[in-house]
Amino acid sequence: PGRRRRAGRHRSGRGGLERLAFGAGAGDGAIAVEYAVPEPLEDAAYLFDGSLEGLLSAIFQSYARHEAPADIVATDRYRPRLGQSAIAVDTDFSQARRVRAGIQRAAGRAGFRWVLEASLCDDYAMGAKVHRFVRHLMEREAAGAGGPRVLDDLAHPAVAPVAALRTEVLNEAEKMRQFIRFSHLQNGIWFARCKPSASVIPLVIGHFAQRFNDQPFLIYDEAHRISGIYDGDSWYLAAGKAEAPAAPTARDRQMQEAWCCFYDALCVDARYNPELRRNFMPKRLWEHLPEMQPRSPGLRHSRDISR
Repeated sequence: PGRRRRAGRHRSGRGGLERLAFGAGAGDGAIAVEYAVPEPLEDAAYLFDGSLEGLLSAIFQSYARHEAPADIVATDRYRPRLGQSAIAVDTDFSQARRVRAGIQRAAGRAGFRWVLEASLCDDYAMGAKVHRFVRHLMEREAAGAGGPRVLDDLAHPAVAPVAALRTEVLNEAEKMRQFIRFSHLQNGIWFARCKPSASVIPLVIGHFAQRFNDQPFLIYDEAHRISGIYDGDSWYLAAGKAEAPAAPTARDRQMQEAWCCFYDALCVDARYNPELRRNFMPKRLWEHLPEMQPRSPGLRHSRDISR
């Protein structure tokens, strides 16, 4: 009597009422709250808004509902399965912060960085893979074996898939750093379009902000409809379709042709290898590369760009 007790949970059966008690023991001013807990589903899919905070909220709900959802996927990408129940999860920033704190406690900041980078992948099973990864971190931490070294266990079935997603995202981010091309607009803004296979604008915009210094620019990801905007001082992200806010300058065409001349000057005819070029410069990116567009009359062309 008189000793403080930690919050306790008491649950009877599957579903029904769950009791949370806070404060001192029974009969000593304790506050008890009872609320309805839904029956756990055998085959559930959690639908979230596609954001990192939404994903973390879905993971939080998997613990709160005592479920292991088969799928955790963005609402606009969900593909229903036979007999599967879909549950829409609202984004809750307080829940997301709690999950983030748990990940950092279990595997340090590097563990949360893994989750952040993996969440940018377009893999349909990304949510389920991250969910298993987070549960693995929590279990290791509960067993006293947590810490950043848990990330070194790349052979573990919960770690390896997230490591693969992260590698895919980082490789795509590096391609965007190499192959994004800007046009100078009449209003002074530099504008670029891209179509990456992962939503990597949050990872690369800081690189371009450092390179451009005080020059404003806008990078539009056509595949994910997200824009990275730099105003010359700070950068931010915006969702939705974007168009070039002004027409290109008169000199912009000369700059595009300069890219062509630079590309042609580096070409060594004796070592022409179109297959190797497609490996280093994927053909899906050529649409927005000026050096891979038809040349103006009078410009030399390095081999056939259609291959």
